[in-house]
Amino acid sequence: MTQRNPLTYATAILFFGFSIITAYQAFKFLGVAFLLFVAMLFILSVFLYYRSRLEMLDEMELSVIFNRFNNSFCRFEVSPKPEPKNNCRDYRLSRWLPFFGLQWLKLNDPYFVRLRWYEKLEGKIPKKSQSVSGKLDNIRTADGIPVKVAWKISYTVNVELIPEAIKYKMARALPEHSDKVVSARVELAIKNLG
Repeated sequence: MTQRNPLTYATAILFFGFSIITAYQAFKFLGVAFLLFVAMLFILSVFLYYRSRLEMLDEMELSVIFNRFNNSFCRFEVSPKPEPKNNCRDYRLSRWLPFFGLQWLKLNDPYFVRLRWYEKLEGKIPKKSQSVSGKLDNIRTADGIPVKVAWKISYTVNVELIPEAIKYKMARALPEHSDKVVSARVELAIKNLG
């Protein structure tokens, strides 16, 4: 989360203080109680809004994030490697006082992904090794001899190696059909070798 201008926070604090003084002058303690009640409702609604925008990731997953409005690809989110020194959690305190930013709303867990207001998490791709197998019939060698080839391959998905020009295509294909993508490439390579 980016740091905001300190004048924004100072203005918010002065406005809240001015509102309390005005409510007290106009309605005495009932006005202050009502204003504090509204402020607590606002803080609770902001907390619930930010809490709902967090998505949990497994350390063995990649997530695919799309735009909610036009369903276009935004980015791949790679879950971080666990750090044993922090017992798999990041316990840093970013700020002591909550009015210095909304960082106190952030859960300090590296496996939570904060989505922007226009993003949605569409699919997850496992980082673990996967395998796919197949059988090719009617392949001919360079000499014209018919051959049957049974093959099996194991693979892992690394989104950093995908070229930028086809990332949006792979974002739609890999979560559900990674085995079909890999098997098509393997069969094409076997046919070219034959």
